[in-house]
Amino acid sequence: TKKPFYEKLRFIYFEMPKFRMKLEDLETRYEKWLYLLKNLTELNNLPGNFQERIFERFFEIAEISKFNRDELDLYEGTLKHYRDNNNTFDTAQEKAEEEGMEKGVEQTALNSIKAGLDNETISKITGLTIGRIETLRKTAH
Repeated sequence: TKKPFYEKLRFIYFEMPKFRMKLEDLETRYEKWLYLLKNLTELNNLPGNFQERIFERFFEIAEISKFNRDELDLYEGTLKHYRDNNNTFDTAQEKAEEEGMEKGVEQTALNSIKAGLDNETISKITGLTIGRIETLRKTAH
């Protein structure tokens, strides 16, 4: 019918065997993508003019896709271990920062108590409750 099915839907067919550009002739990212897709099975390393993060990541994923079941299980286990360790470290760091902030606020309150400020002023400065300030006031003496 030659009537569009849907205006925003287009198909572009590209016949890969007809893509014959040589590595040294590639200029655009589009040409590089086509070259990679056509020649990926023949490449052992990423060519020099593909040193962009997107192509490096694509090549890494392609390398992983060649793993057999045992290699993939080992890779995924190692990746899980790495992520677990990273999350543990991040959580510990966040907790340490929170504890450091709390100690800093309490130290500010103690210094304010020693300077003779009243509870309401200290509360406004530190955000601590009057009850907490009273507790700190007892330990300050």
